[in-house]
Order: sequence, then structure tokens, then C-alpha cells
Amino acid sequence: MEAKPDWKHTYTIKEKDYTAVHVGLGMKGTFSFITPENRKAYETTGDKRYLKTFTRMIVLTNKKNKSTSGFLMTLVPDKAYYESTHFNALRSNYKQWQKGYSGYVFYHTLEGKFINAWKFENGKVIKKVTQTSNDDIDIDMGAKKKAASNFICTTETWVVWHQTCTTVIYSSESFYIDCGDWYYGYSFTTTNCVDDGEGNTGGGGPGTDCEGVVGGSAYYDNCQECVGGSTGKTECTEQQRQIQLLIPSLKSSLTAMGINVSDVVFKYTDNCWANAQCKDGAIEICKNFLNFGYNDQVAIVWHEMYHYYNTIPYSTNKVTLENPVTLTNVPEAYILFLRQKYIDVGYTETQIQACVNQELTYDKISDPNKFLNEINAYQAEMNACVVVSEAYSTERVYSLWLVQQLYNIATQNYNK
Repeated sequence: MEAKPDWKHTYTIKEKDYTAVHVGLGMKGTFSFITPENRKAYETTGDKRYLKTFTRMIVLTNKKNKSTSGFLMTLVPDKAYYESTHFNALRSNYKQWQKGYSGYVFYHTLEGKFINAWKFENGKVIKKVTQTSNDDIDIDMGAKKKAASNFICTTETWVVWHQTCTTVIYSSESFYIDCGDWYYGYSFTTTNCVDDGEGNTGGGGPGTDCEGVVGGSAYYDNCQECVGGSTGKTECTEQQRQIQLLIPSLKSSLTAMGINVSDVVFKYTDNCWANAQCKDGAIEICKNFLNFGYNDQVAIVWHEMYHYYNTIPYSTNKVTLENPVTLTNVPEAYILFLRQKYIDVGYTETQIQACVNQELTYDKISDPNKFLNEINAYQAEMNACVVVSEAYSTERVYSLWLVQQLYNIATQNYNK
């Protein structure tokens, strides 16, 4: 089956160590890897959606050694995951798996030679899969064939079904059109394997965890990080997982707005009370970030990218004021904004008044340039990111007013 990369249907995910370009495939036909369970479900119900899998080309660039490789990635959800997602189960990206993903991910070379595969359960890798038979995908991407590695394995049988199509289609769930009925293609065998030492891909020792420790207890968490066991790392939180899934879209939106994010690290932190912050050359996204809609989130990270490129140097030292300053003549809208924060968490009226007064009172002040940076960032953000929610609009207008007041206090008191 002839296939060609469709460069009009691509998107890029950039991480700290690699860049992965996801490329659609153009072909006259398609193929699916069918588990015995999915095949039985199709034969019982007649629902062809149980037969659907999804293959795309990945072009992977290693940022450390600048090497580039291309391969095919196929998503094979299991029956239960198909049903739990109402058959919306093919949304995973390379190393960024759809929430709760269960099933398999297969990797093949560009000429269809099997590389390896992984079995997932609830978003975690639970088994490495290798192939023992010589059957490969019937696909021609124009690459030279390489010798397969040798493995010692126990077996499991898979079936590959084909469709013949009269129109060139793309290997995405949205483009299976003008195709005939599914028909049997071939079968192959897979299982957990041990490399016999003669292959060139490595198979992993028996009973090793994701850190390579025999008998170890490390595992891949929902963020696809190897944690637990001897790693010294703990499992990522649901907030961290959600933000990790958001980061590629945020980067794409910023790029579309003309901001270069190619070398910028975006990461989650639970060690801040802001929405996000630019710290130590990275954009740290904080837990409050998920309380906002997508347009607000783009504006928030746009603000931090402004800091990334335009920060005026300032001292981190604070100066104690001779007399604490309480801001006065605060617009009523800002008082209502501050009050609402504490109303939402169930504070009493006495507590609300005390907290609002505390927020408007300062006994220490920072370098004026710190506040000037915020003034510049908020003004630039408001010009660039106009469409935001009413709630976030109120928050950033108040924040701009606040840093303007603190800038005035700082210019009068910081260098006394």
C-alpha cells in the first residue's frame, strides 16, 4: 500500500529534550491492528468502530545531539477504552497520552518494519511488546529496509484488517471516506520479549521496571514520567497532567501570535500563588491556571513571555517602610473584586474586611523596576490579548492599577 506524508496536516510538539512533528498519511486504503477482543466486539455488534486504529508519521528531533529520526506510530485502543470514550479514543500524541488511555501503541519504521510496542492501562505503561513473526505493515514510504532484531518470546496472535478506498484519504478518524468493507489482511504474533543479545534494538531484562532495575517498582505515571522505585520521583498530580496536555496548544497559540517559544521551557509548579510566572529562564504554570478559560490562559502565558523577552533588571531585596502604607481611594469595582475572592471561599464579613485591608496594606516595598516590569507587561498584554473573560479582564485591570500604585510608593521610598 503506497503512502505519502501529508505535510499540510501536521503539528509540532516541543519538549525539553525533543521535538516531535506529527504528520498525516495520504494513501489509497487503510489498515487496522485488531485485538481478539475488539474483533469479537465487531462480530457481535456489527459496529465497525471497533476495527479502527490510527497511524501517523512522527519526525523526532533529539535536541541534545540534533539527530532526527522518522517512524510510524499507531494507536490501538482496547474495547473498554473505546466504549468509555464513546469511540473518541484516538487523541493521543507521541508521549502525551489521552486521559486514561488503555490499549496499545505500536511503532514501525517508515517501510513498515516492527520496532516495538507498549501496552497501556489507565494511562500507564504496564508491558513492553515485541514481535516474533516476520509480518510487517504493507506500506511503502520509500525507505530502505533494515534487518530485524532477534528475540526470545512467548506469543500472542494479532490480526491486521485492510480497507480498499477509491479516494486518497488521510490516516485520521475524520477522513475514512469512499472505502469498501474491511477484509482480513494477515496475522502476526507479539508478546513480552527478552533480547537474545544479537539484535540491535534491545529488549529489556525479565522483570525490569521503567528505570531498568530488575525487580524494581518504578512505573510510568499519567505524565509518562518514570517515577517511584529507585527514581526518587513522585507521581504527577492531575493538575500537572492537565497542564502538560495544555502546553502544546498554548505554544501553538503563542507562535501564531508571533512569539518565538521554540527554546522556552514550559512546566508546572505548585510552588506559587500566581497564575503563572517567568522564573529561572522558564515559564512556570501554577495551579490557579486551570481556573481560567483557554483565551485567558493564552493571555496569561503571553504576559509571562513578555517578561521572558523584556524584563528590566531589578533587585530582589525589599525595603521596610518607616510607616506601613494602606492604599486609599480604591475604585469600588476593585474593592468588589477583592471581596468576591473571600466570599467565594465562605469567609465571614469580619474576615472579608480584615483580608481586604491586609491586601491593601504594605510594610515593605520592592525595587521600582519590578513594578515597572509588571506595568509594561500588563499594558502590552491588554493590547495583544483583547478577547478574555469578564472575570479575568477585571483581575488584570485591578492588577495593573495595583502595580501602578506600588510603583509610585517604591519610587518615593525604595532608595531612601
